[in-house]
Amino acid sequence: MLQKMMILLFLSCVFCLATGQTHNSYSQLEPRLKSFVDLALNKANQQLFYGHLNFYAIGEIEQLTPRVRIDVRLRKTVCSKVPGANVHTHRPECPFKILEVRCFVCRLDPTSELYVDCVRKADQAKRYADWDKHCVPPPTPRIVLKGAAGLLRTDDDQ
Repeated sequence: MLQKMMILLFLSCVFCLATGQTHNSYSQLEPRLKSFVDLALNKANQQLFYGHLNFYAIGEIEQLTPRVRIDVRLRKTVCSKVPGANVHTHRPECPFKILEVRCFVCRLDPTSELYVDCVRKADQAKRYADWDKHCVPPPTPRIVLKGAAGLLRTDDDQ
């Protein structure tokens, strides 16, 4: 019995380690995730004027199917932006500075347009409502049995 419990504990630890991966190496990102990170990198480097920004990590939120929802963390580097560049990419030769930028990349369903928004981490509280509007699906109405007659109603009918 003790042996079975130990095996179960071991397997649950392995599962937790496997599912709790953090992505903090650009070169190790899977291709689909990297494409979304590249969108955030490019948008942040075009919109924000803090010098060159590089990929730092994926935050707590990562969902690629059936909809997209990714919290991309970027950091300012010691490098300058490439003058006249239309596309900005991750530059591993650039060491980080302290300033952090947070980008949300999301799409509620495969038919909706991709949403990318980036802001300095210190200013992120100002964007929570906007990120929720674009990145969190509206709640689905629940069907609830009401009354003795057993009428079917949704929560919206109440």
